[in-house]
Amino acid sequence: PEGDDGDDGDNDDDDEGGEDMKSGCHGKRDGGDGEGDDDGDDDDKEPPRRHAHHLVKAHATAGTVKVKVTEAEEGWMDKLKRKHNVEQIPGILVVRSGTGGGNIHTTIDLIKDRQLSLRSESFGGEVYSLISDKFLGSFKVNTLFGTADVIELKGSPSTIDYSKNQKNAKVGRKIIVRDGDDDDGDDDNSVLGDIVLNSPLSRATLEFF
Repeated sequence: PEGDDGDDGDNDDDDEGGEDMKSGCHGKRDGGDGEGDDDGDDDDKEPPRRHAHHLVKAHATAGTVKVKVTEAEEGWMDKLKRKHNVEQIPGILVVRSGTGGGNIHTTIDLIKDRQLSLRSESFGGEVYSLISDKFLGSFKVNTLFGTADVIELKGSPSTIDYSKNQKNAKVGRKIIVRDGDDDDGDDDNSVLGDIVLNSPLSRATLEFF
């Protein structure tokens, strides 16, 4: 939504972990070098580039929360470029959902280069997130007394590296290793997101499709 940068004015962080999700990119465009642009060669200029950021919030006091996010039809960026001479770039997708006692079911599809930041928490219910395998980045799937699961997609080109792999907690990162060495900086880490699922009293599941 326009004008909603997630800041409630109280100088604290709205999300656990002290994150600061301020995109500041609504309507922001770049293009041209700012020098010598008025040369009459408009046809030769590259179209301005604009990031497409999205914020989704869904909360309930005690009921069930269902969130489904899908990308637009294929070729929408090309259509926008032809019609408005603007090049749309996949930006950040921020999803925040929570409930006191119900379940949370989240399904998110992603296109290449879309960065995902997901926070989903239910104090007493089950948290289940079905996420596109295009996601790359870090994840934390936590419970106190329940079970935490991460279900990988068979045949995925990405690799999951766990820093914690316990019954009630799964913490790790999902990356694409190019040459078999995940510590040489040659991996596909250009677009990294983050996922945090929390269900203290029930089950938390992260599945990739």
